[in-house]
Amino acid sequence: MVKAIPRKAVTSVAIGMILMAVFTIWWSSLIVYVFPSMLGFVVLGGFVLISLALGIESIRVFRLARAFPKSTSPADQAEGKRIGRAYGLIFGIEGAAIGIASGVLGASGHESFIIPVIALIVGLHFYPMAKLFHRTIDYYLATWVCAIALSGIFCVFTSVVSVPQIWAGVGFGVACATTAYGVYMVRYARRLPEPA
Repeated sequence: MVKAIPRKAVTSVAIGMILMAVFTIWWSSLIVYVFPSMLGFVVLGGFVLISLALGIESIRVFRLARAFPKSTSPADQAEGKRIGRAYGLIFGIEGAAIGIASGVLGASGHESFIIPVIALIVGLHFYPMAKLFHRTIDYYLATWVCAIALSGIFCVFTSVVSVPQIWAGVGFGVACATTAYGVYMVRYARRLPEPA
């Protein structure tokens, strides 16, 4: 029996892989939505293959998690609950912000900004996640996604390129971030001790 890490921490990595796989497909699908071309489908296909690999790896990690204890010390359990509440709060605020921003932009006739603004909200949510989980990668991903989102917002304001091109670019940029996060989780999972 592996004792250093609680099972919940291991399963959360597997769940994270699934989330990154789903988000990668969603963001990269914008490329085909706005550019239904052979190149668009090839790029989407690449992201789908990566997402499938993340899904397969998540199954391995779920199985591996069985070798880890359900809980550790009372202090670790309390910390796990605190992290769980904070995690839920961050995602709740993110979801509400996306819903409100999308509704306001749509109702006010500024639909062109919806995708870049959603990306900005997604990028911003990585900052508190970095602090919560003590992960440096979240800061890098937050900055990358926010930069992509702000570039998209700027491009909509200035009309330097068409809105479909902006949405495709933002989708590609955020899909790269979610892919990178998924790869990071795979690397972390590969370093977990195997069951005896």
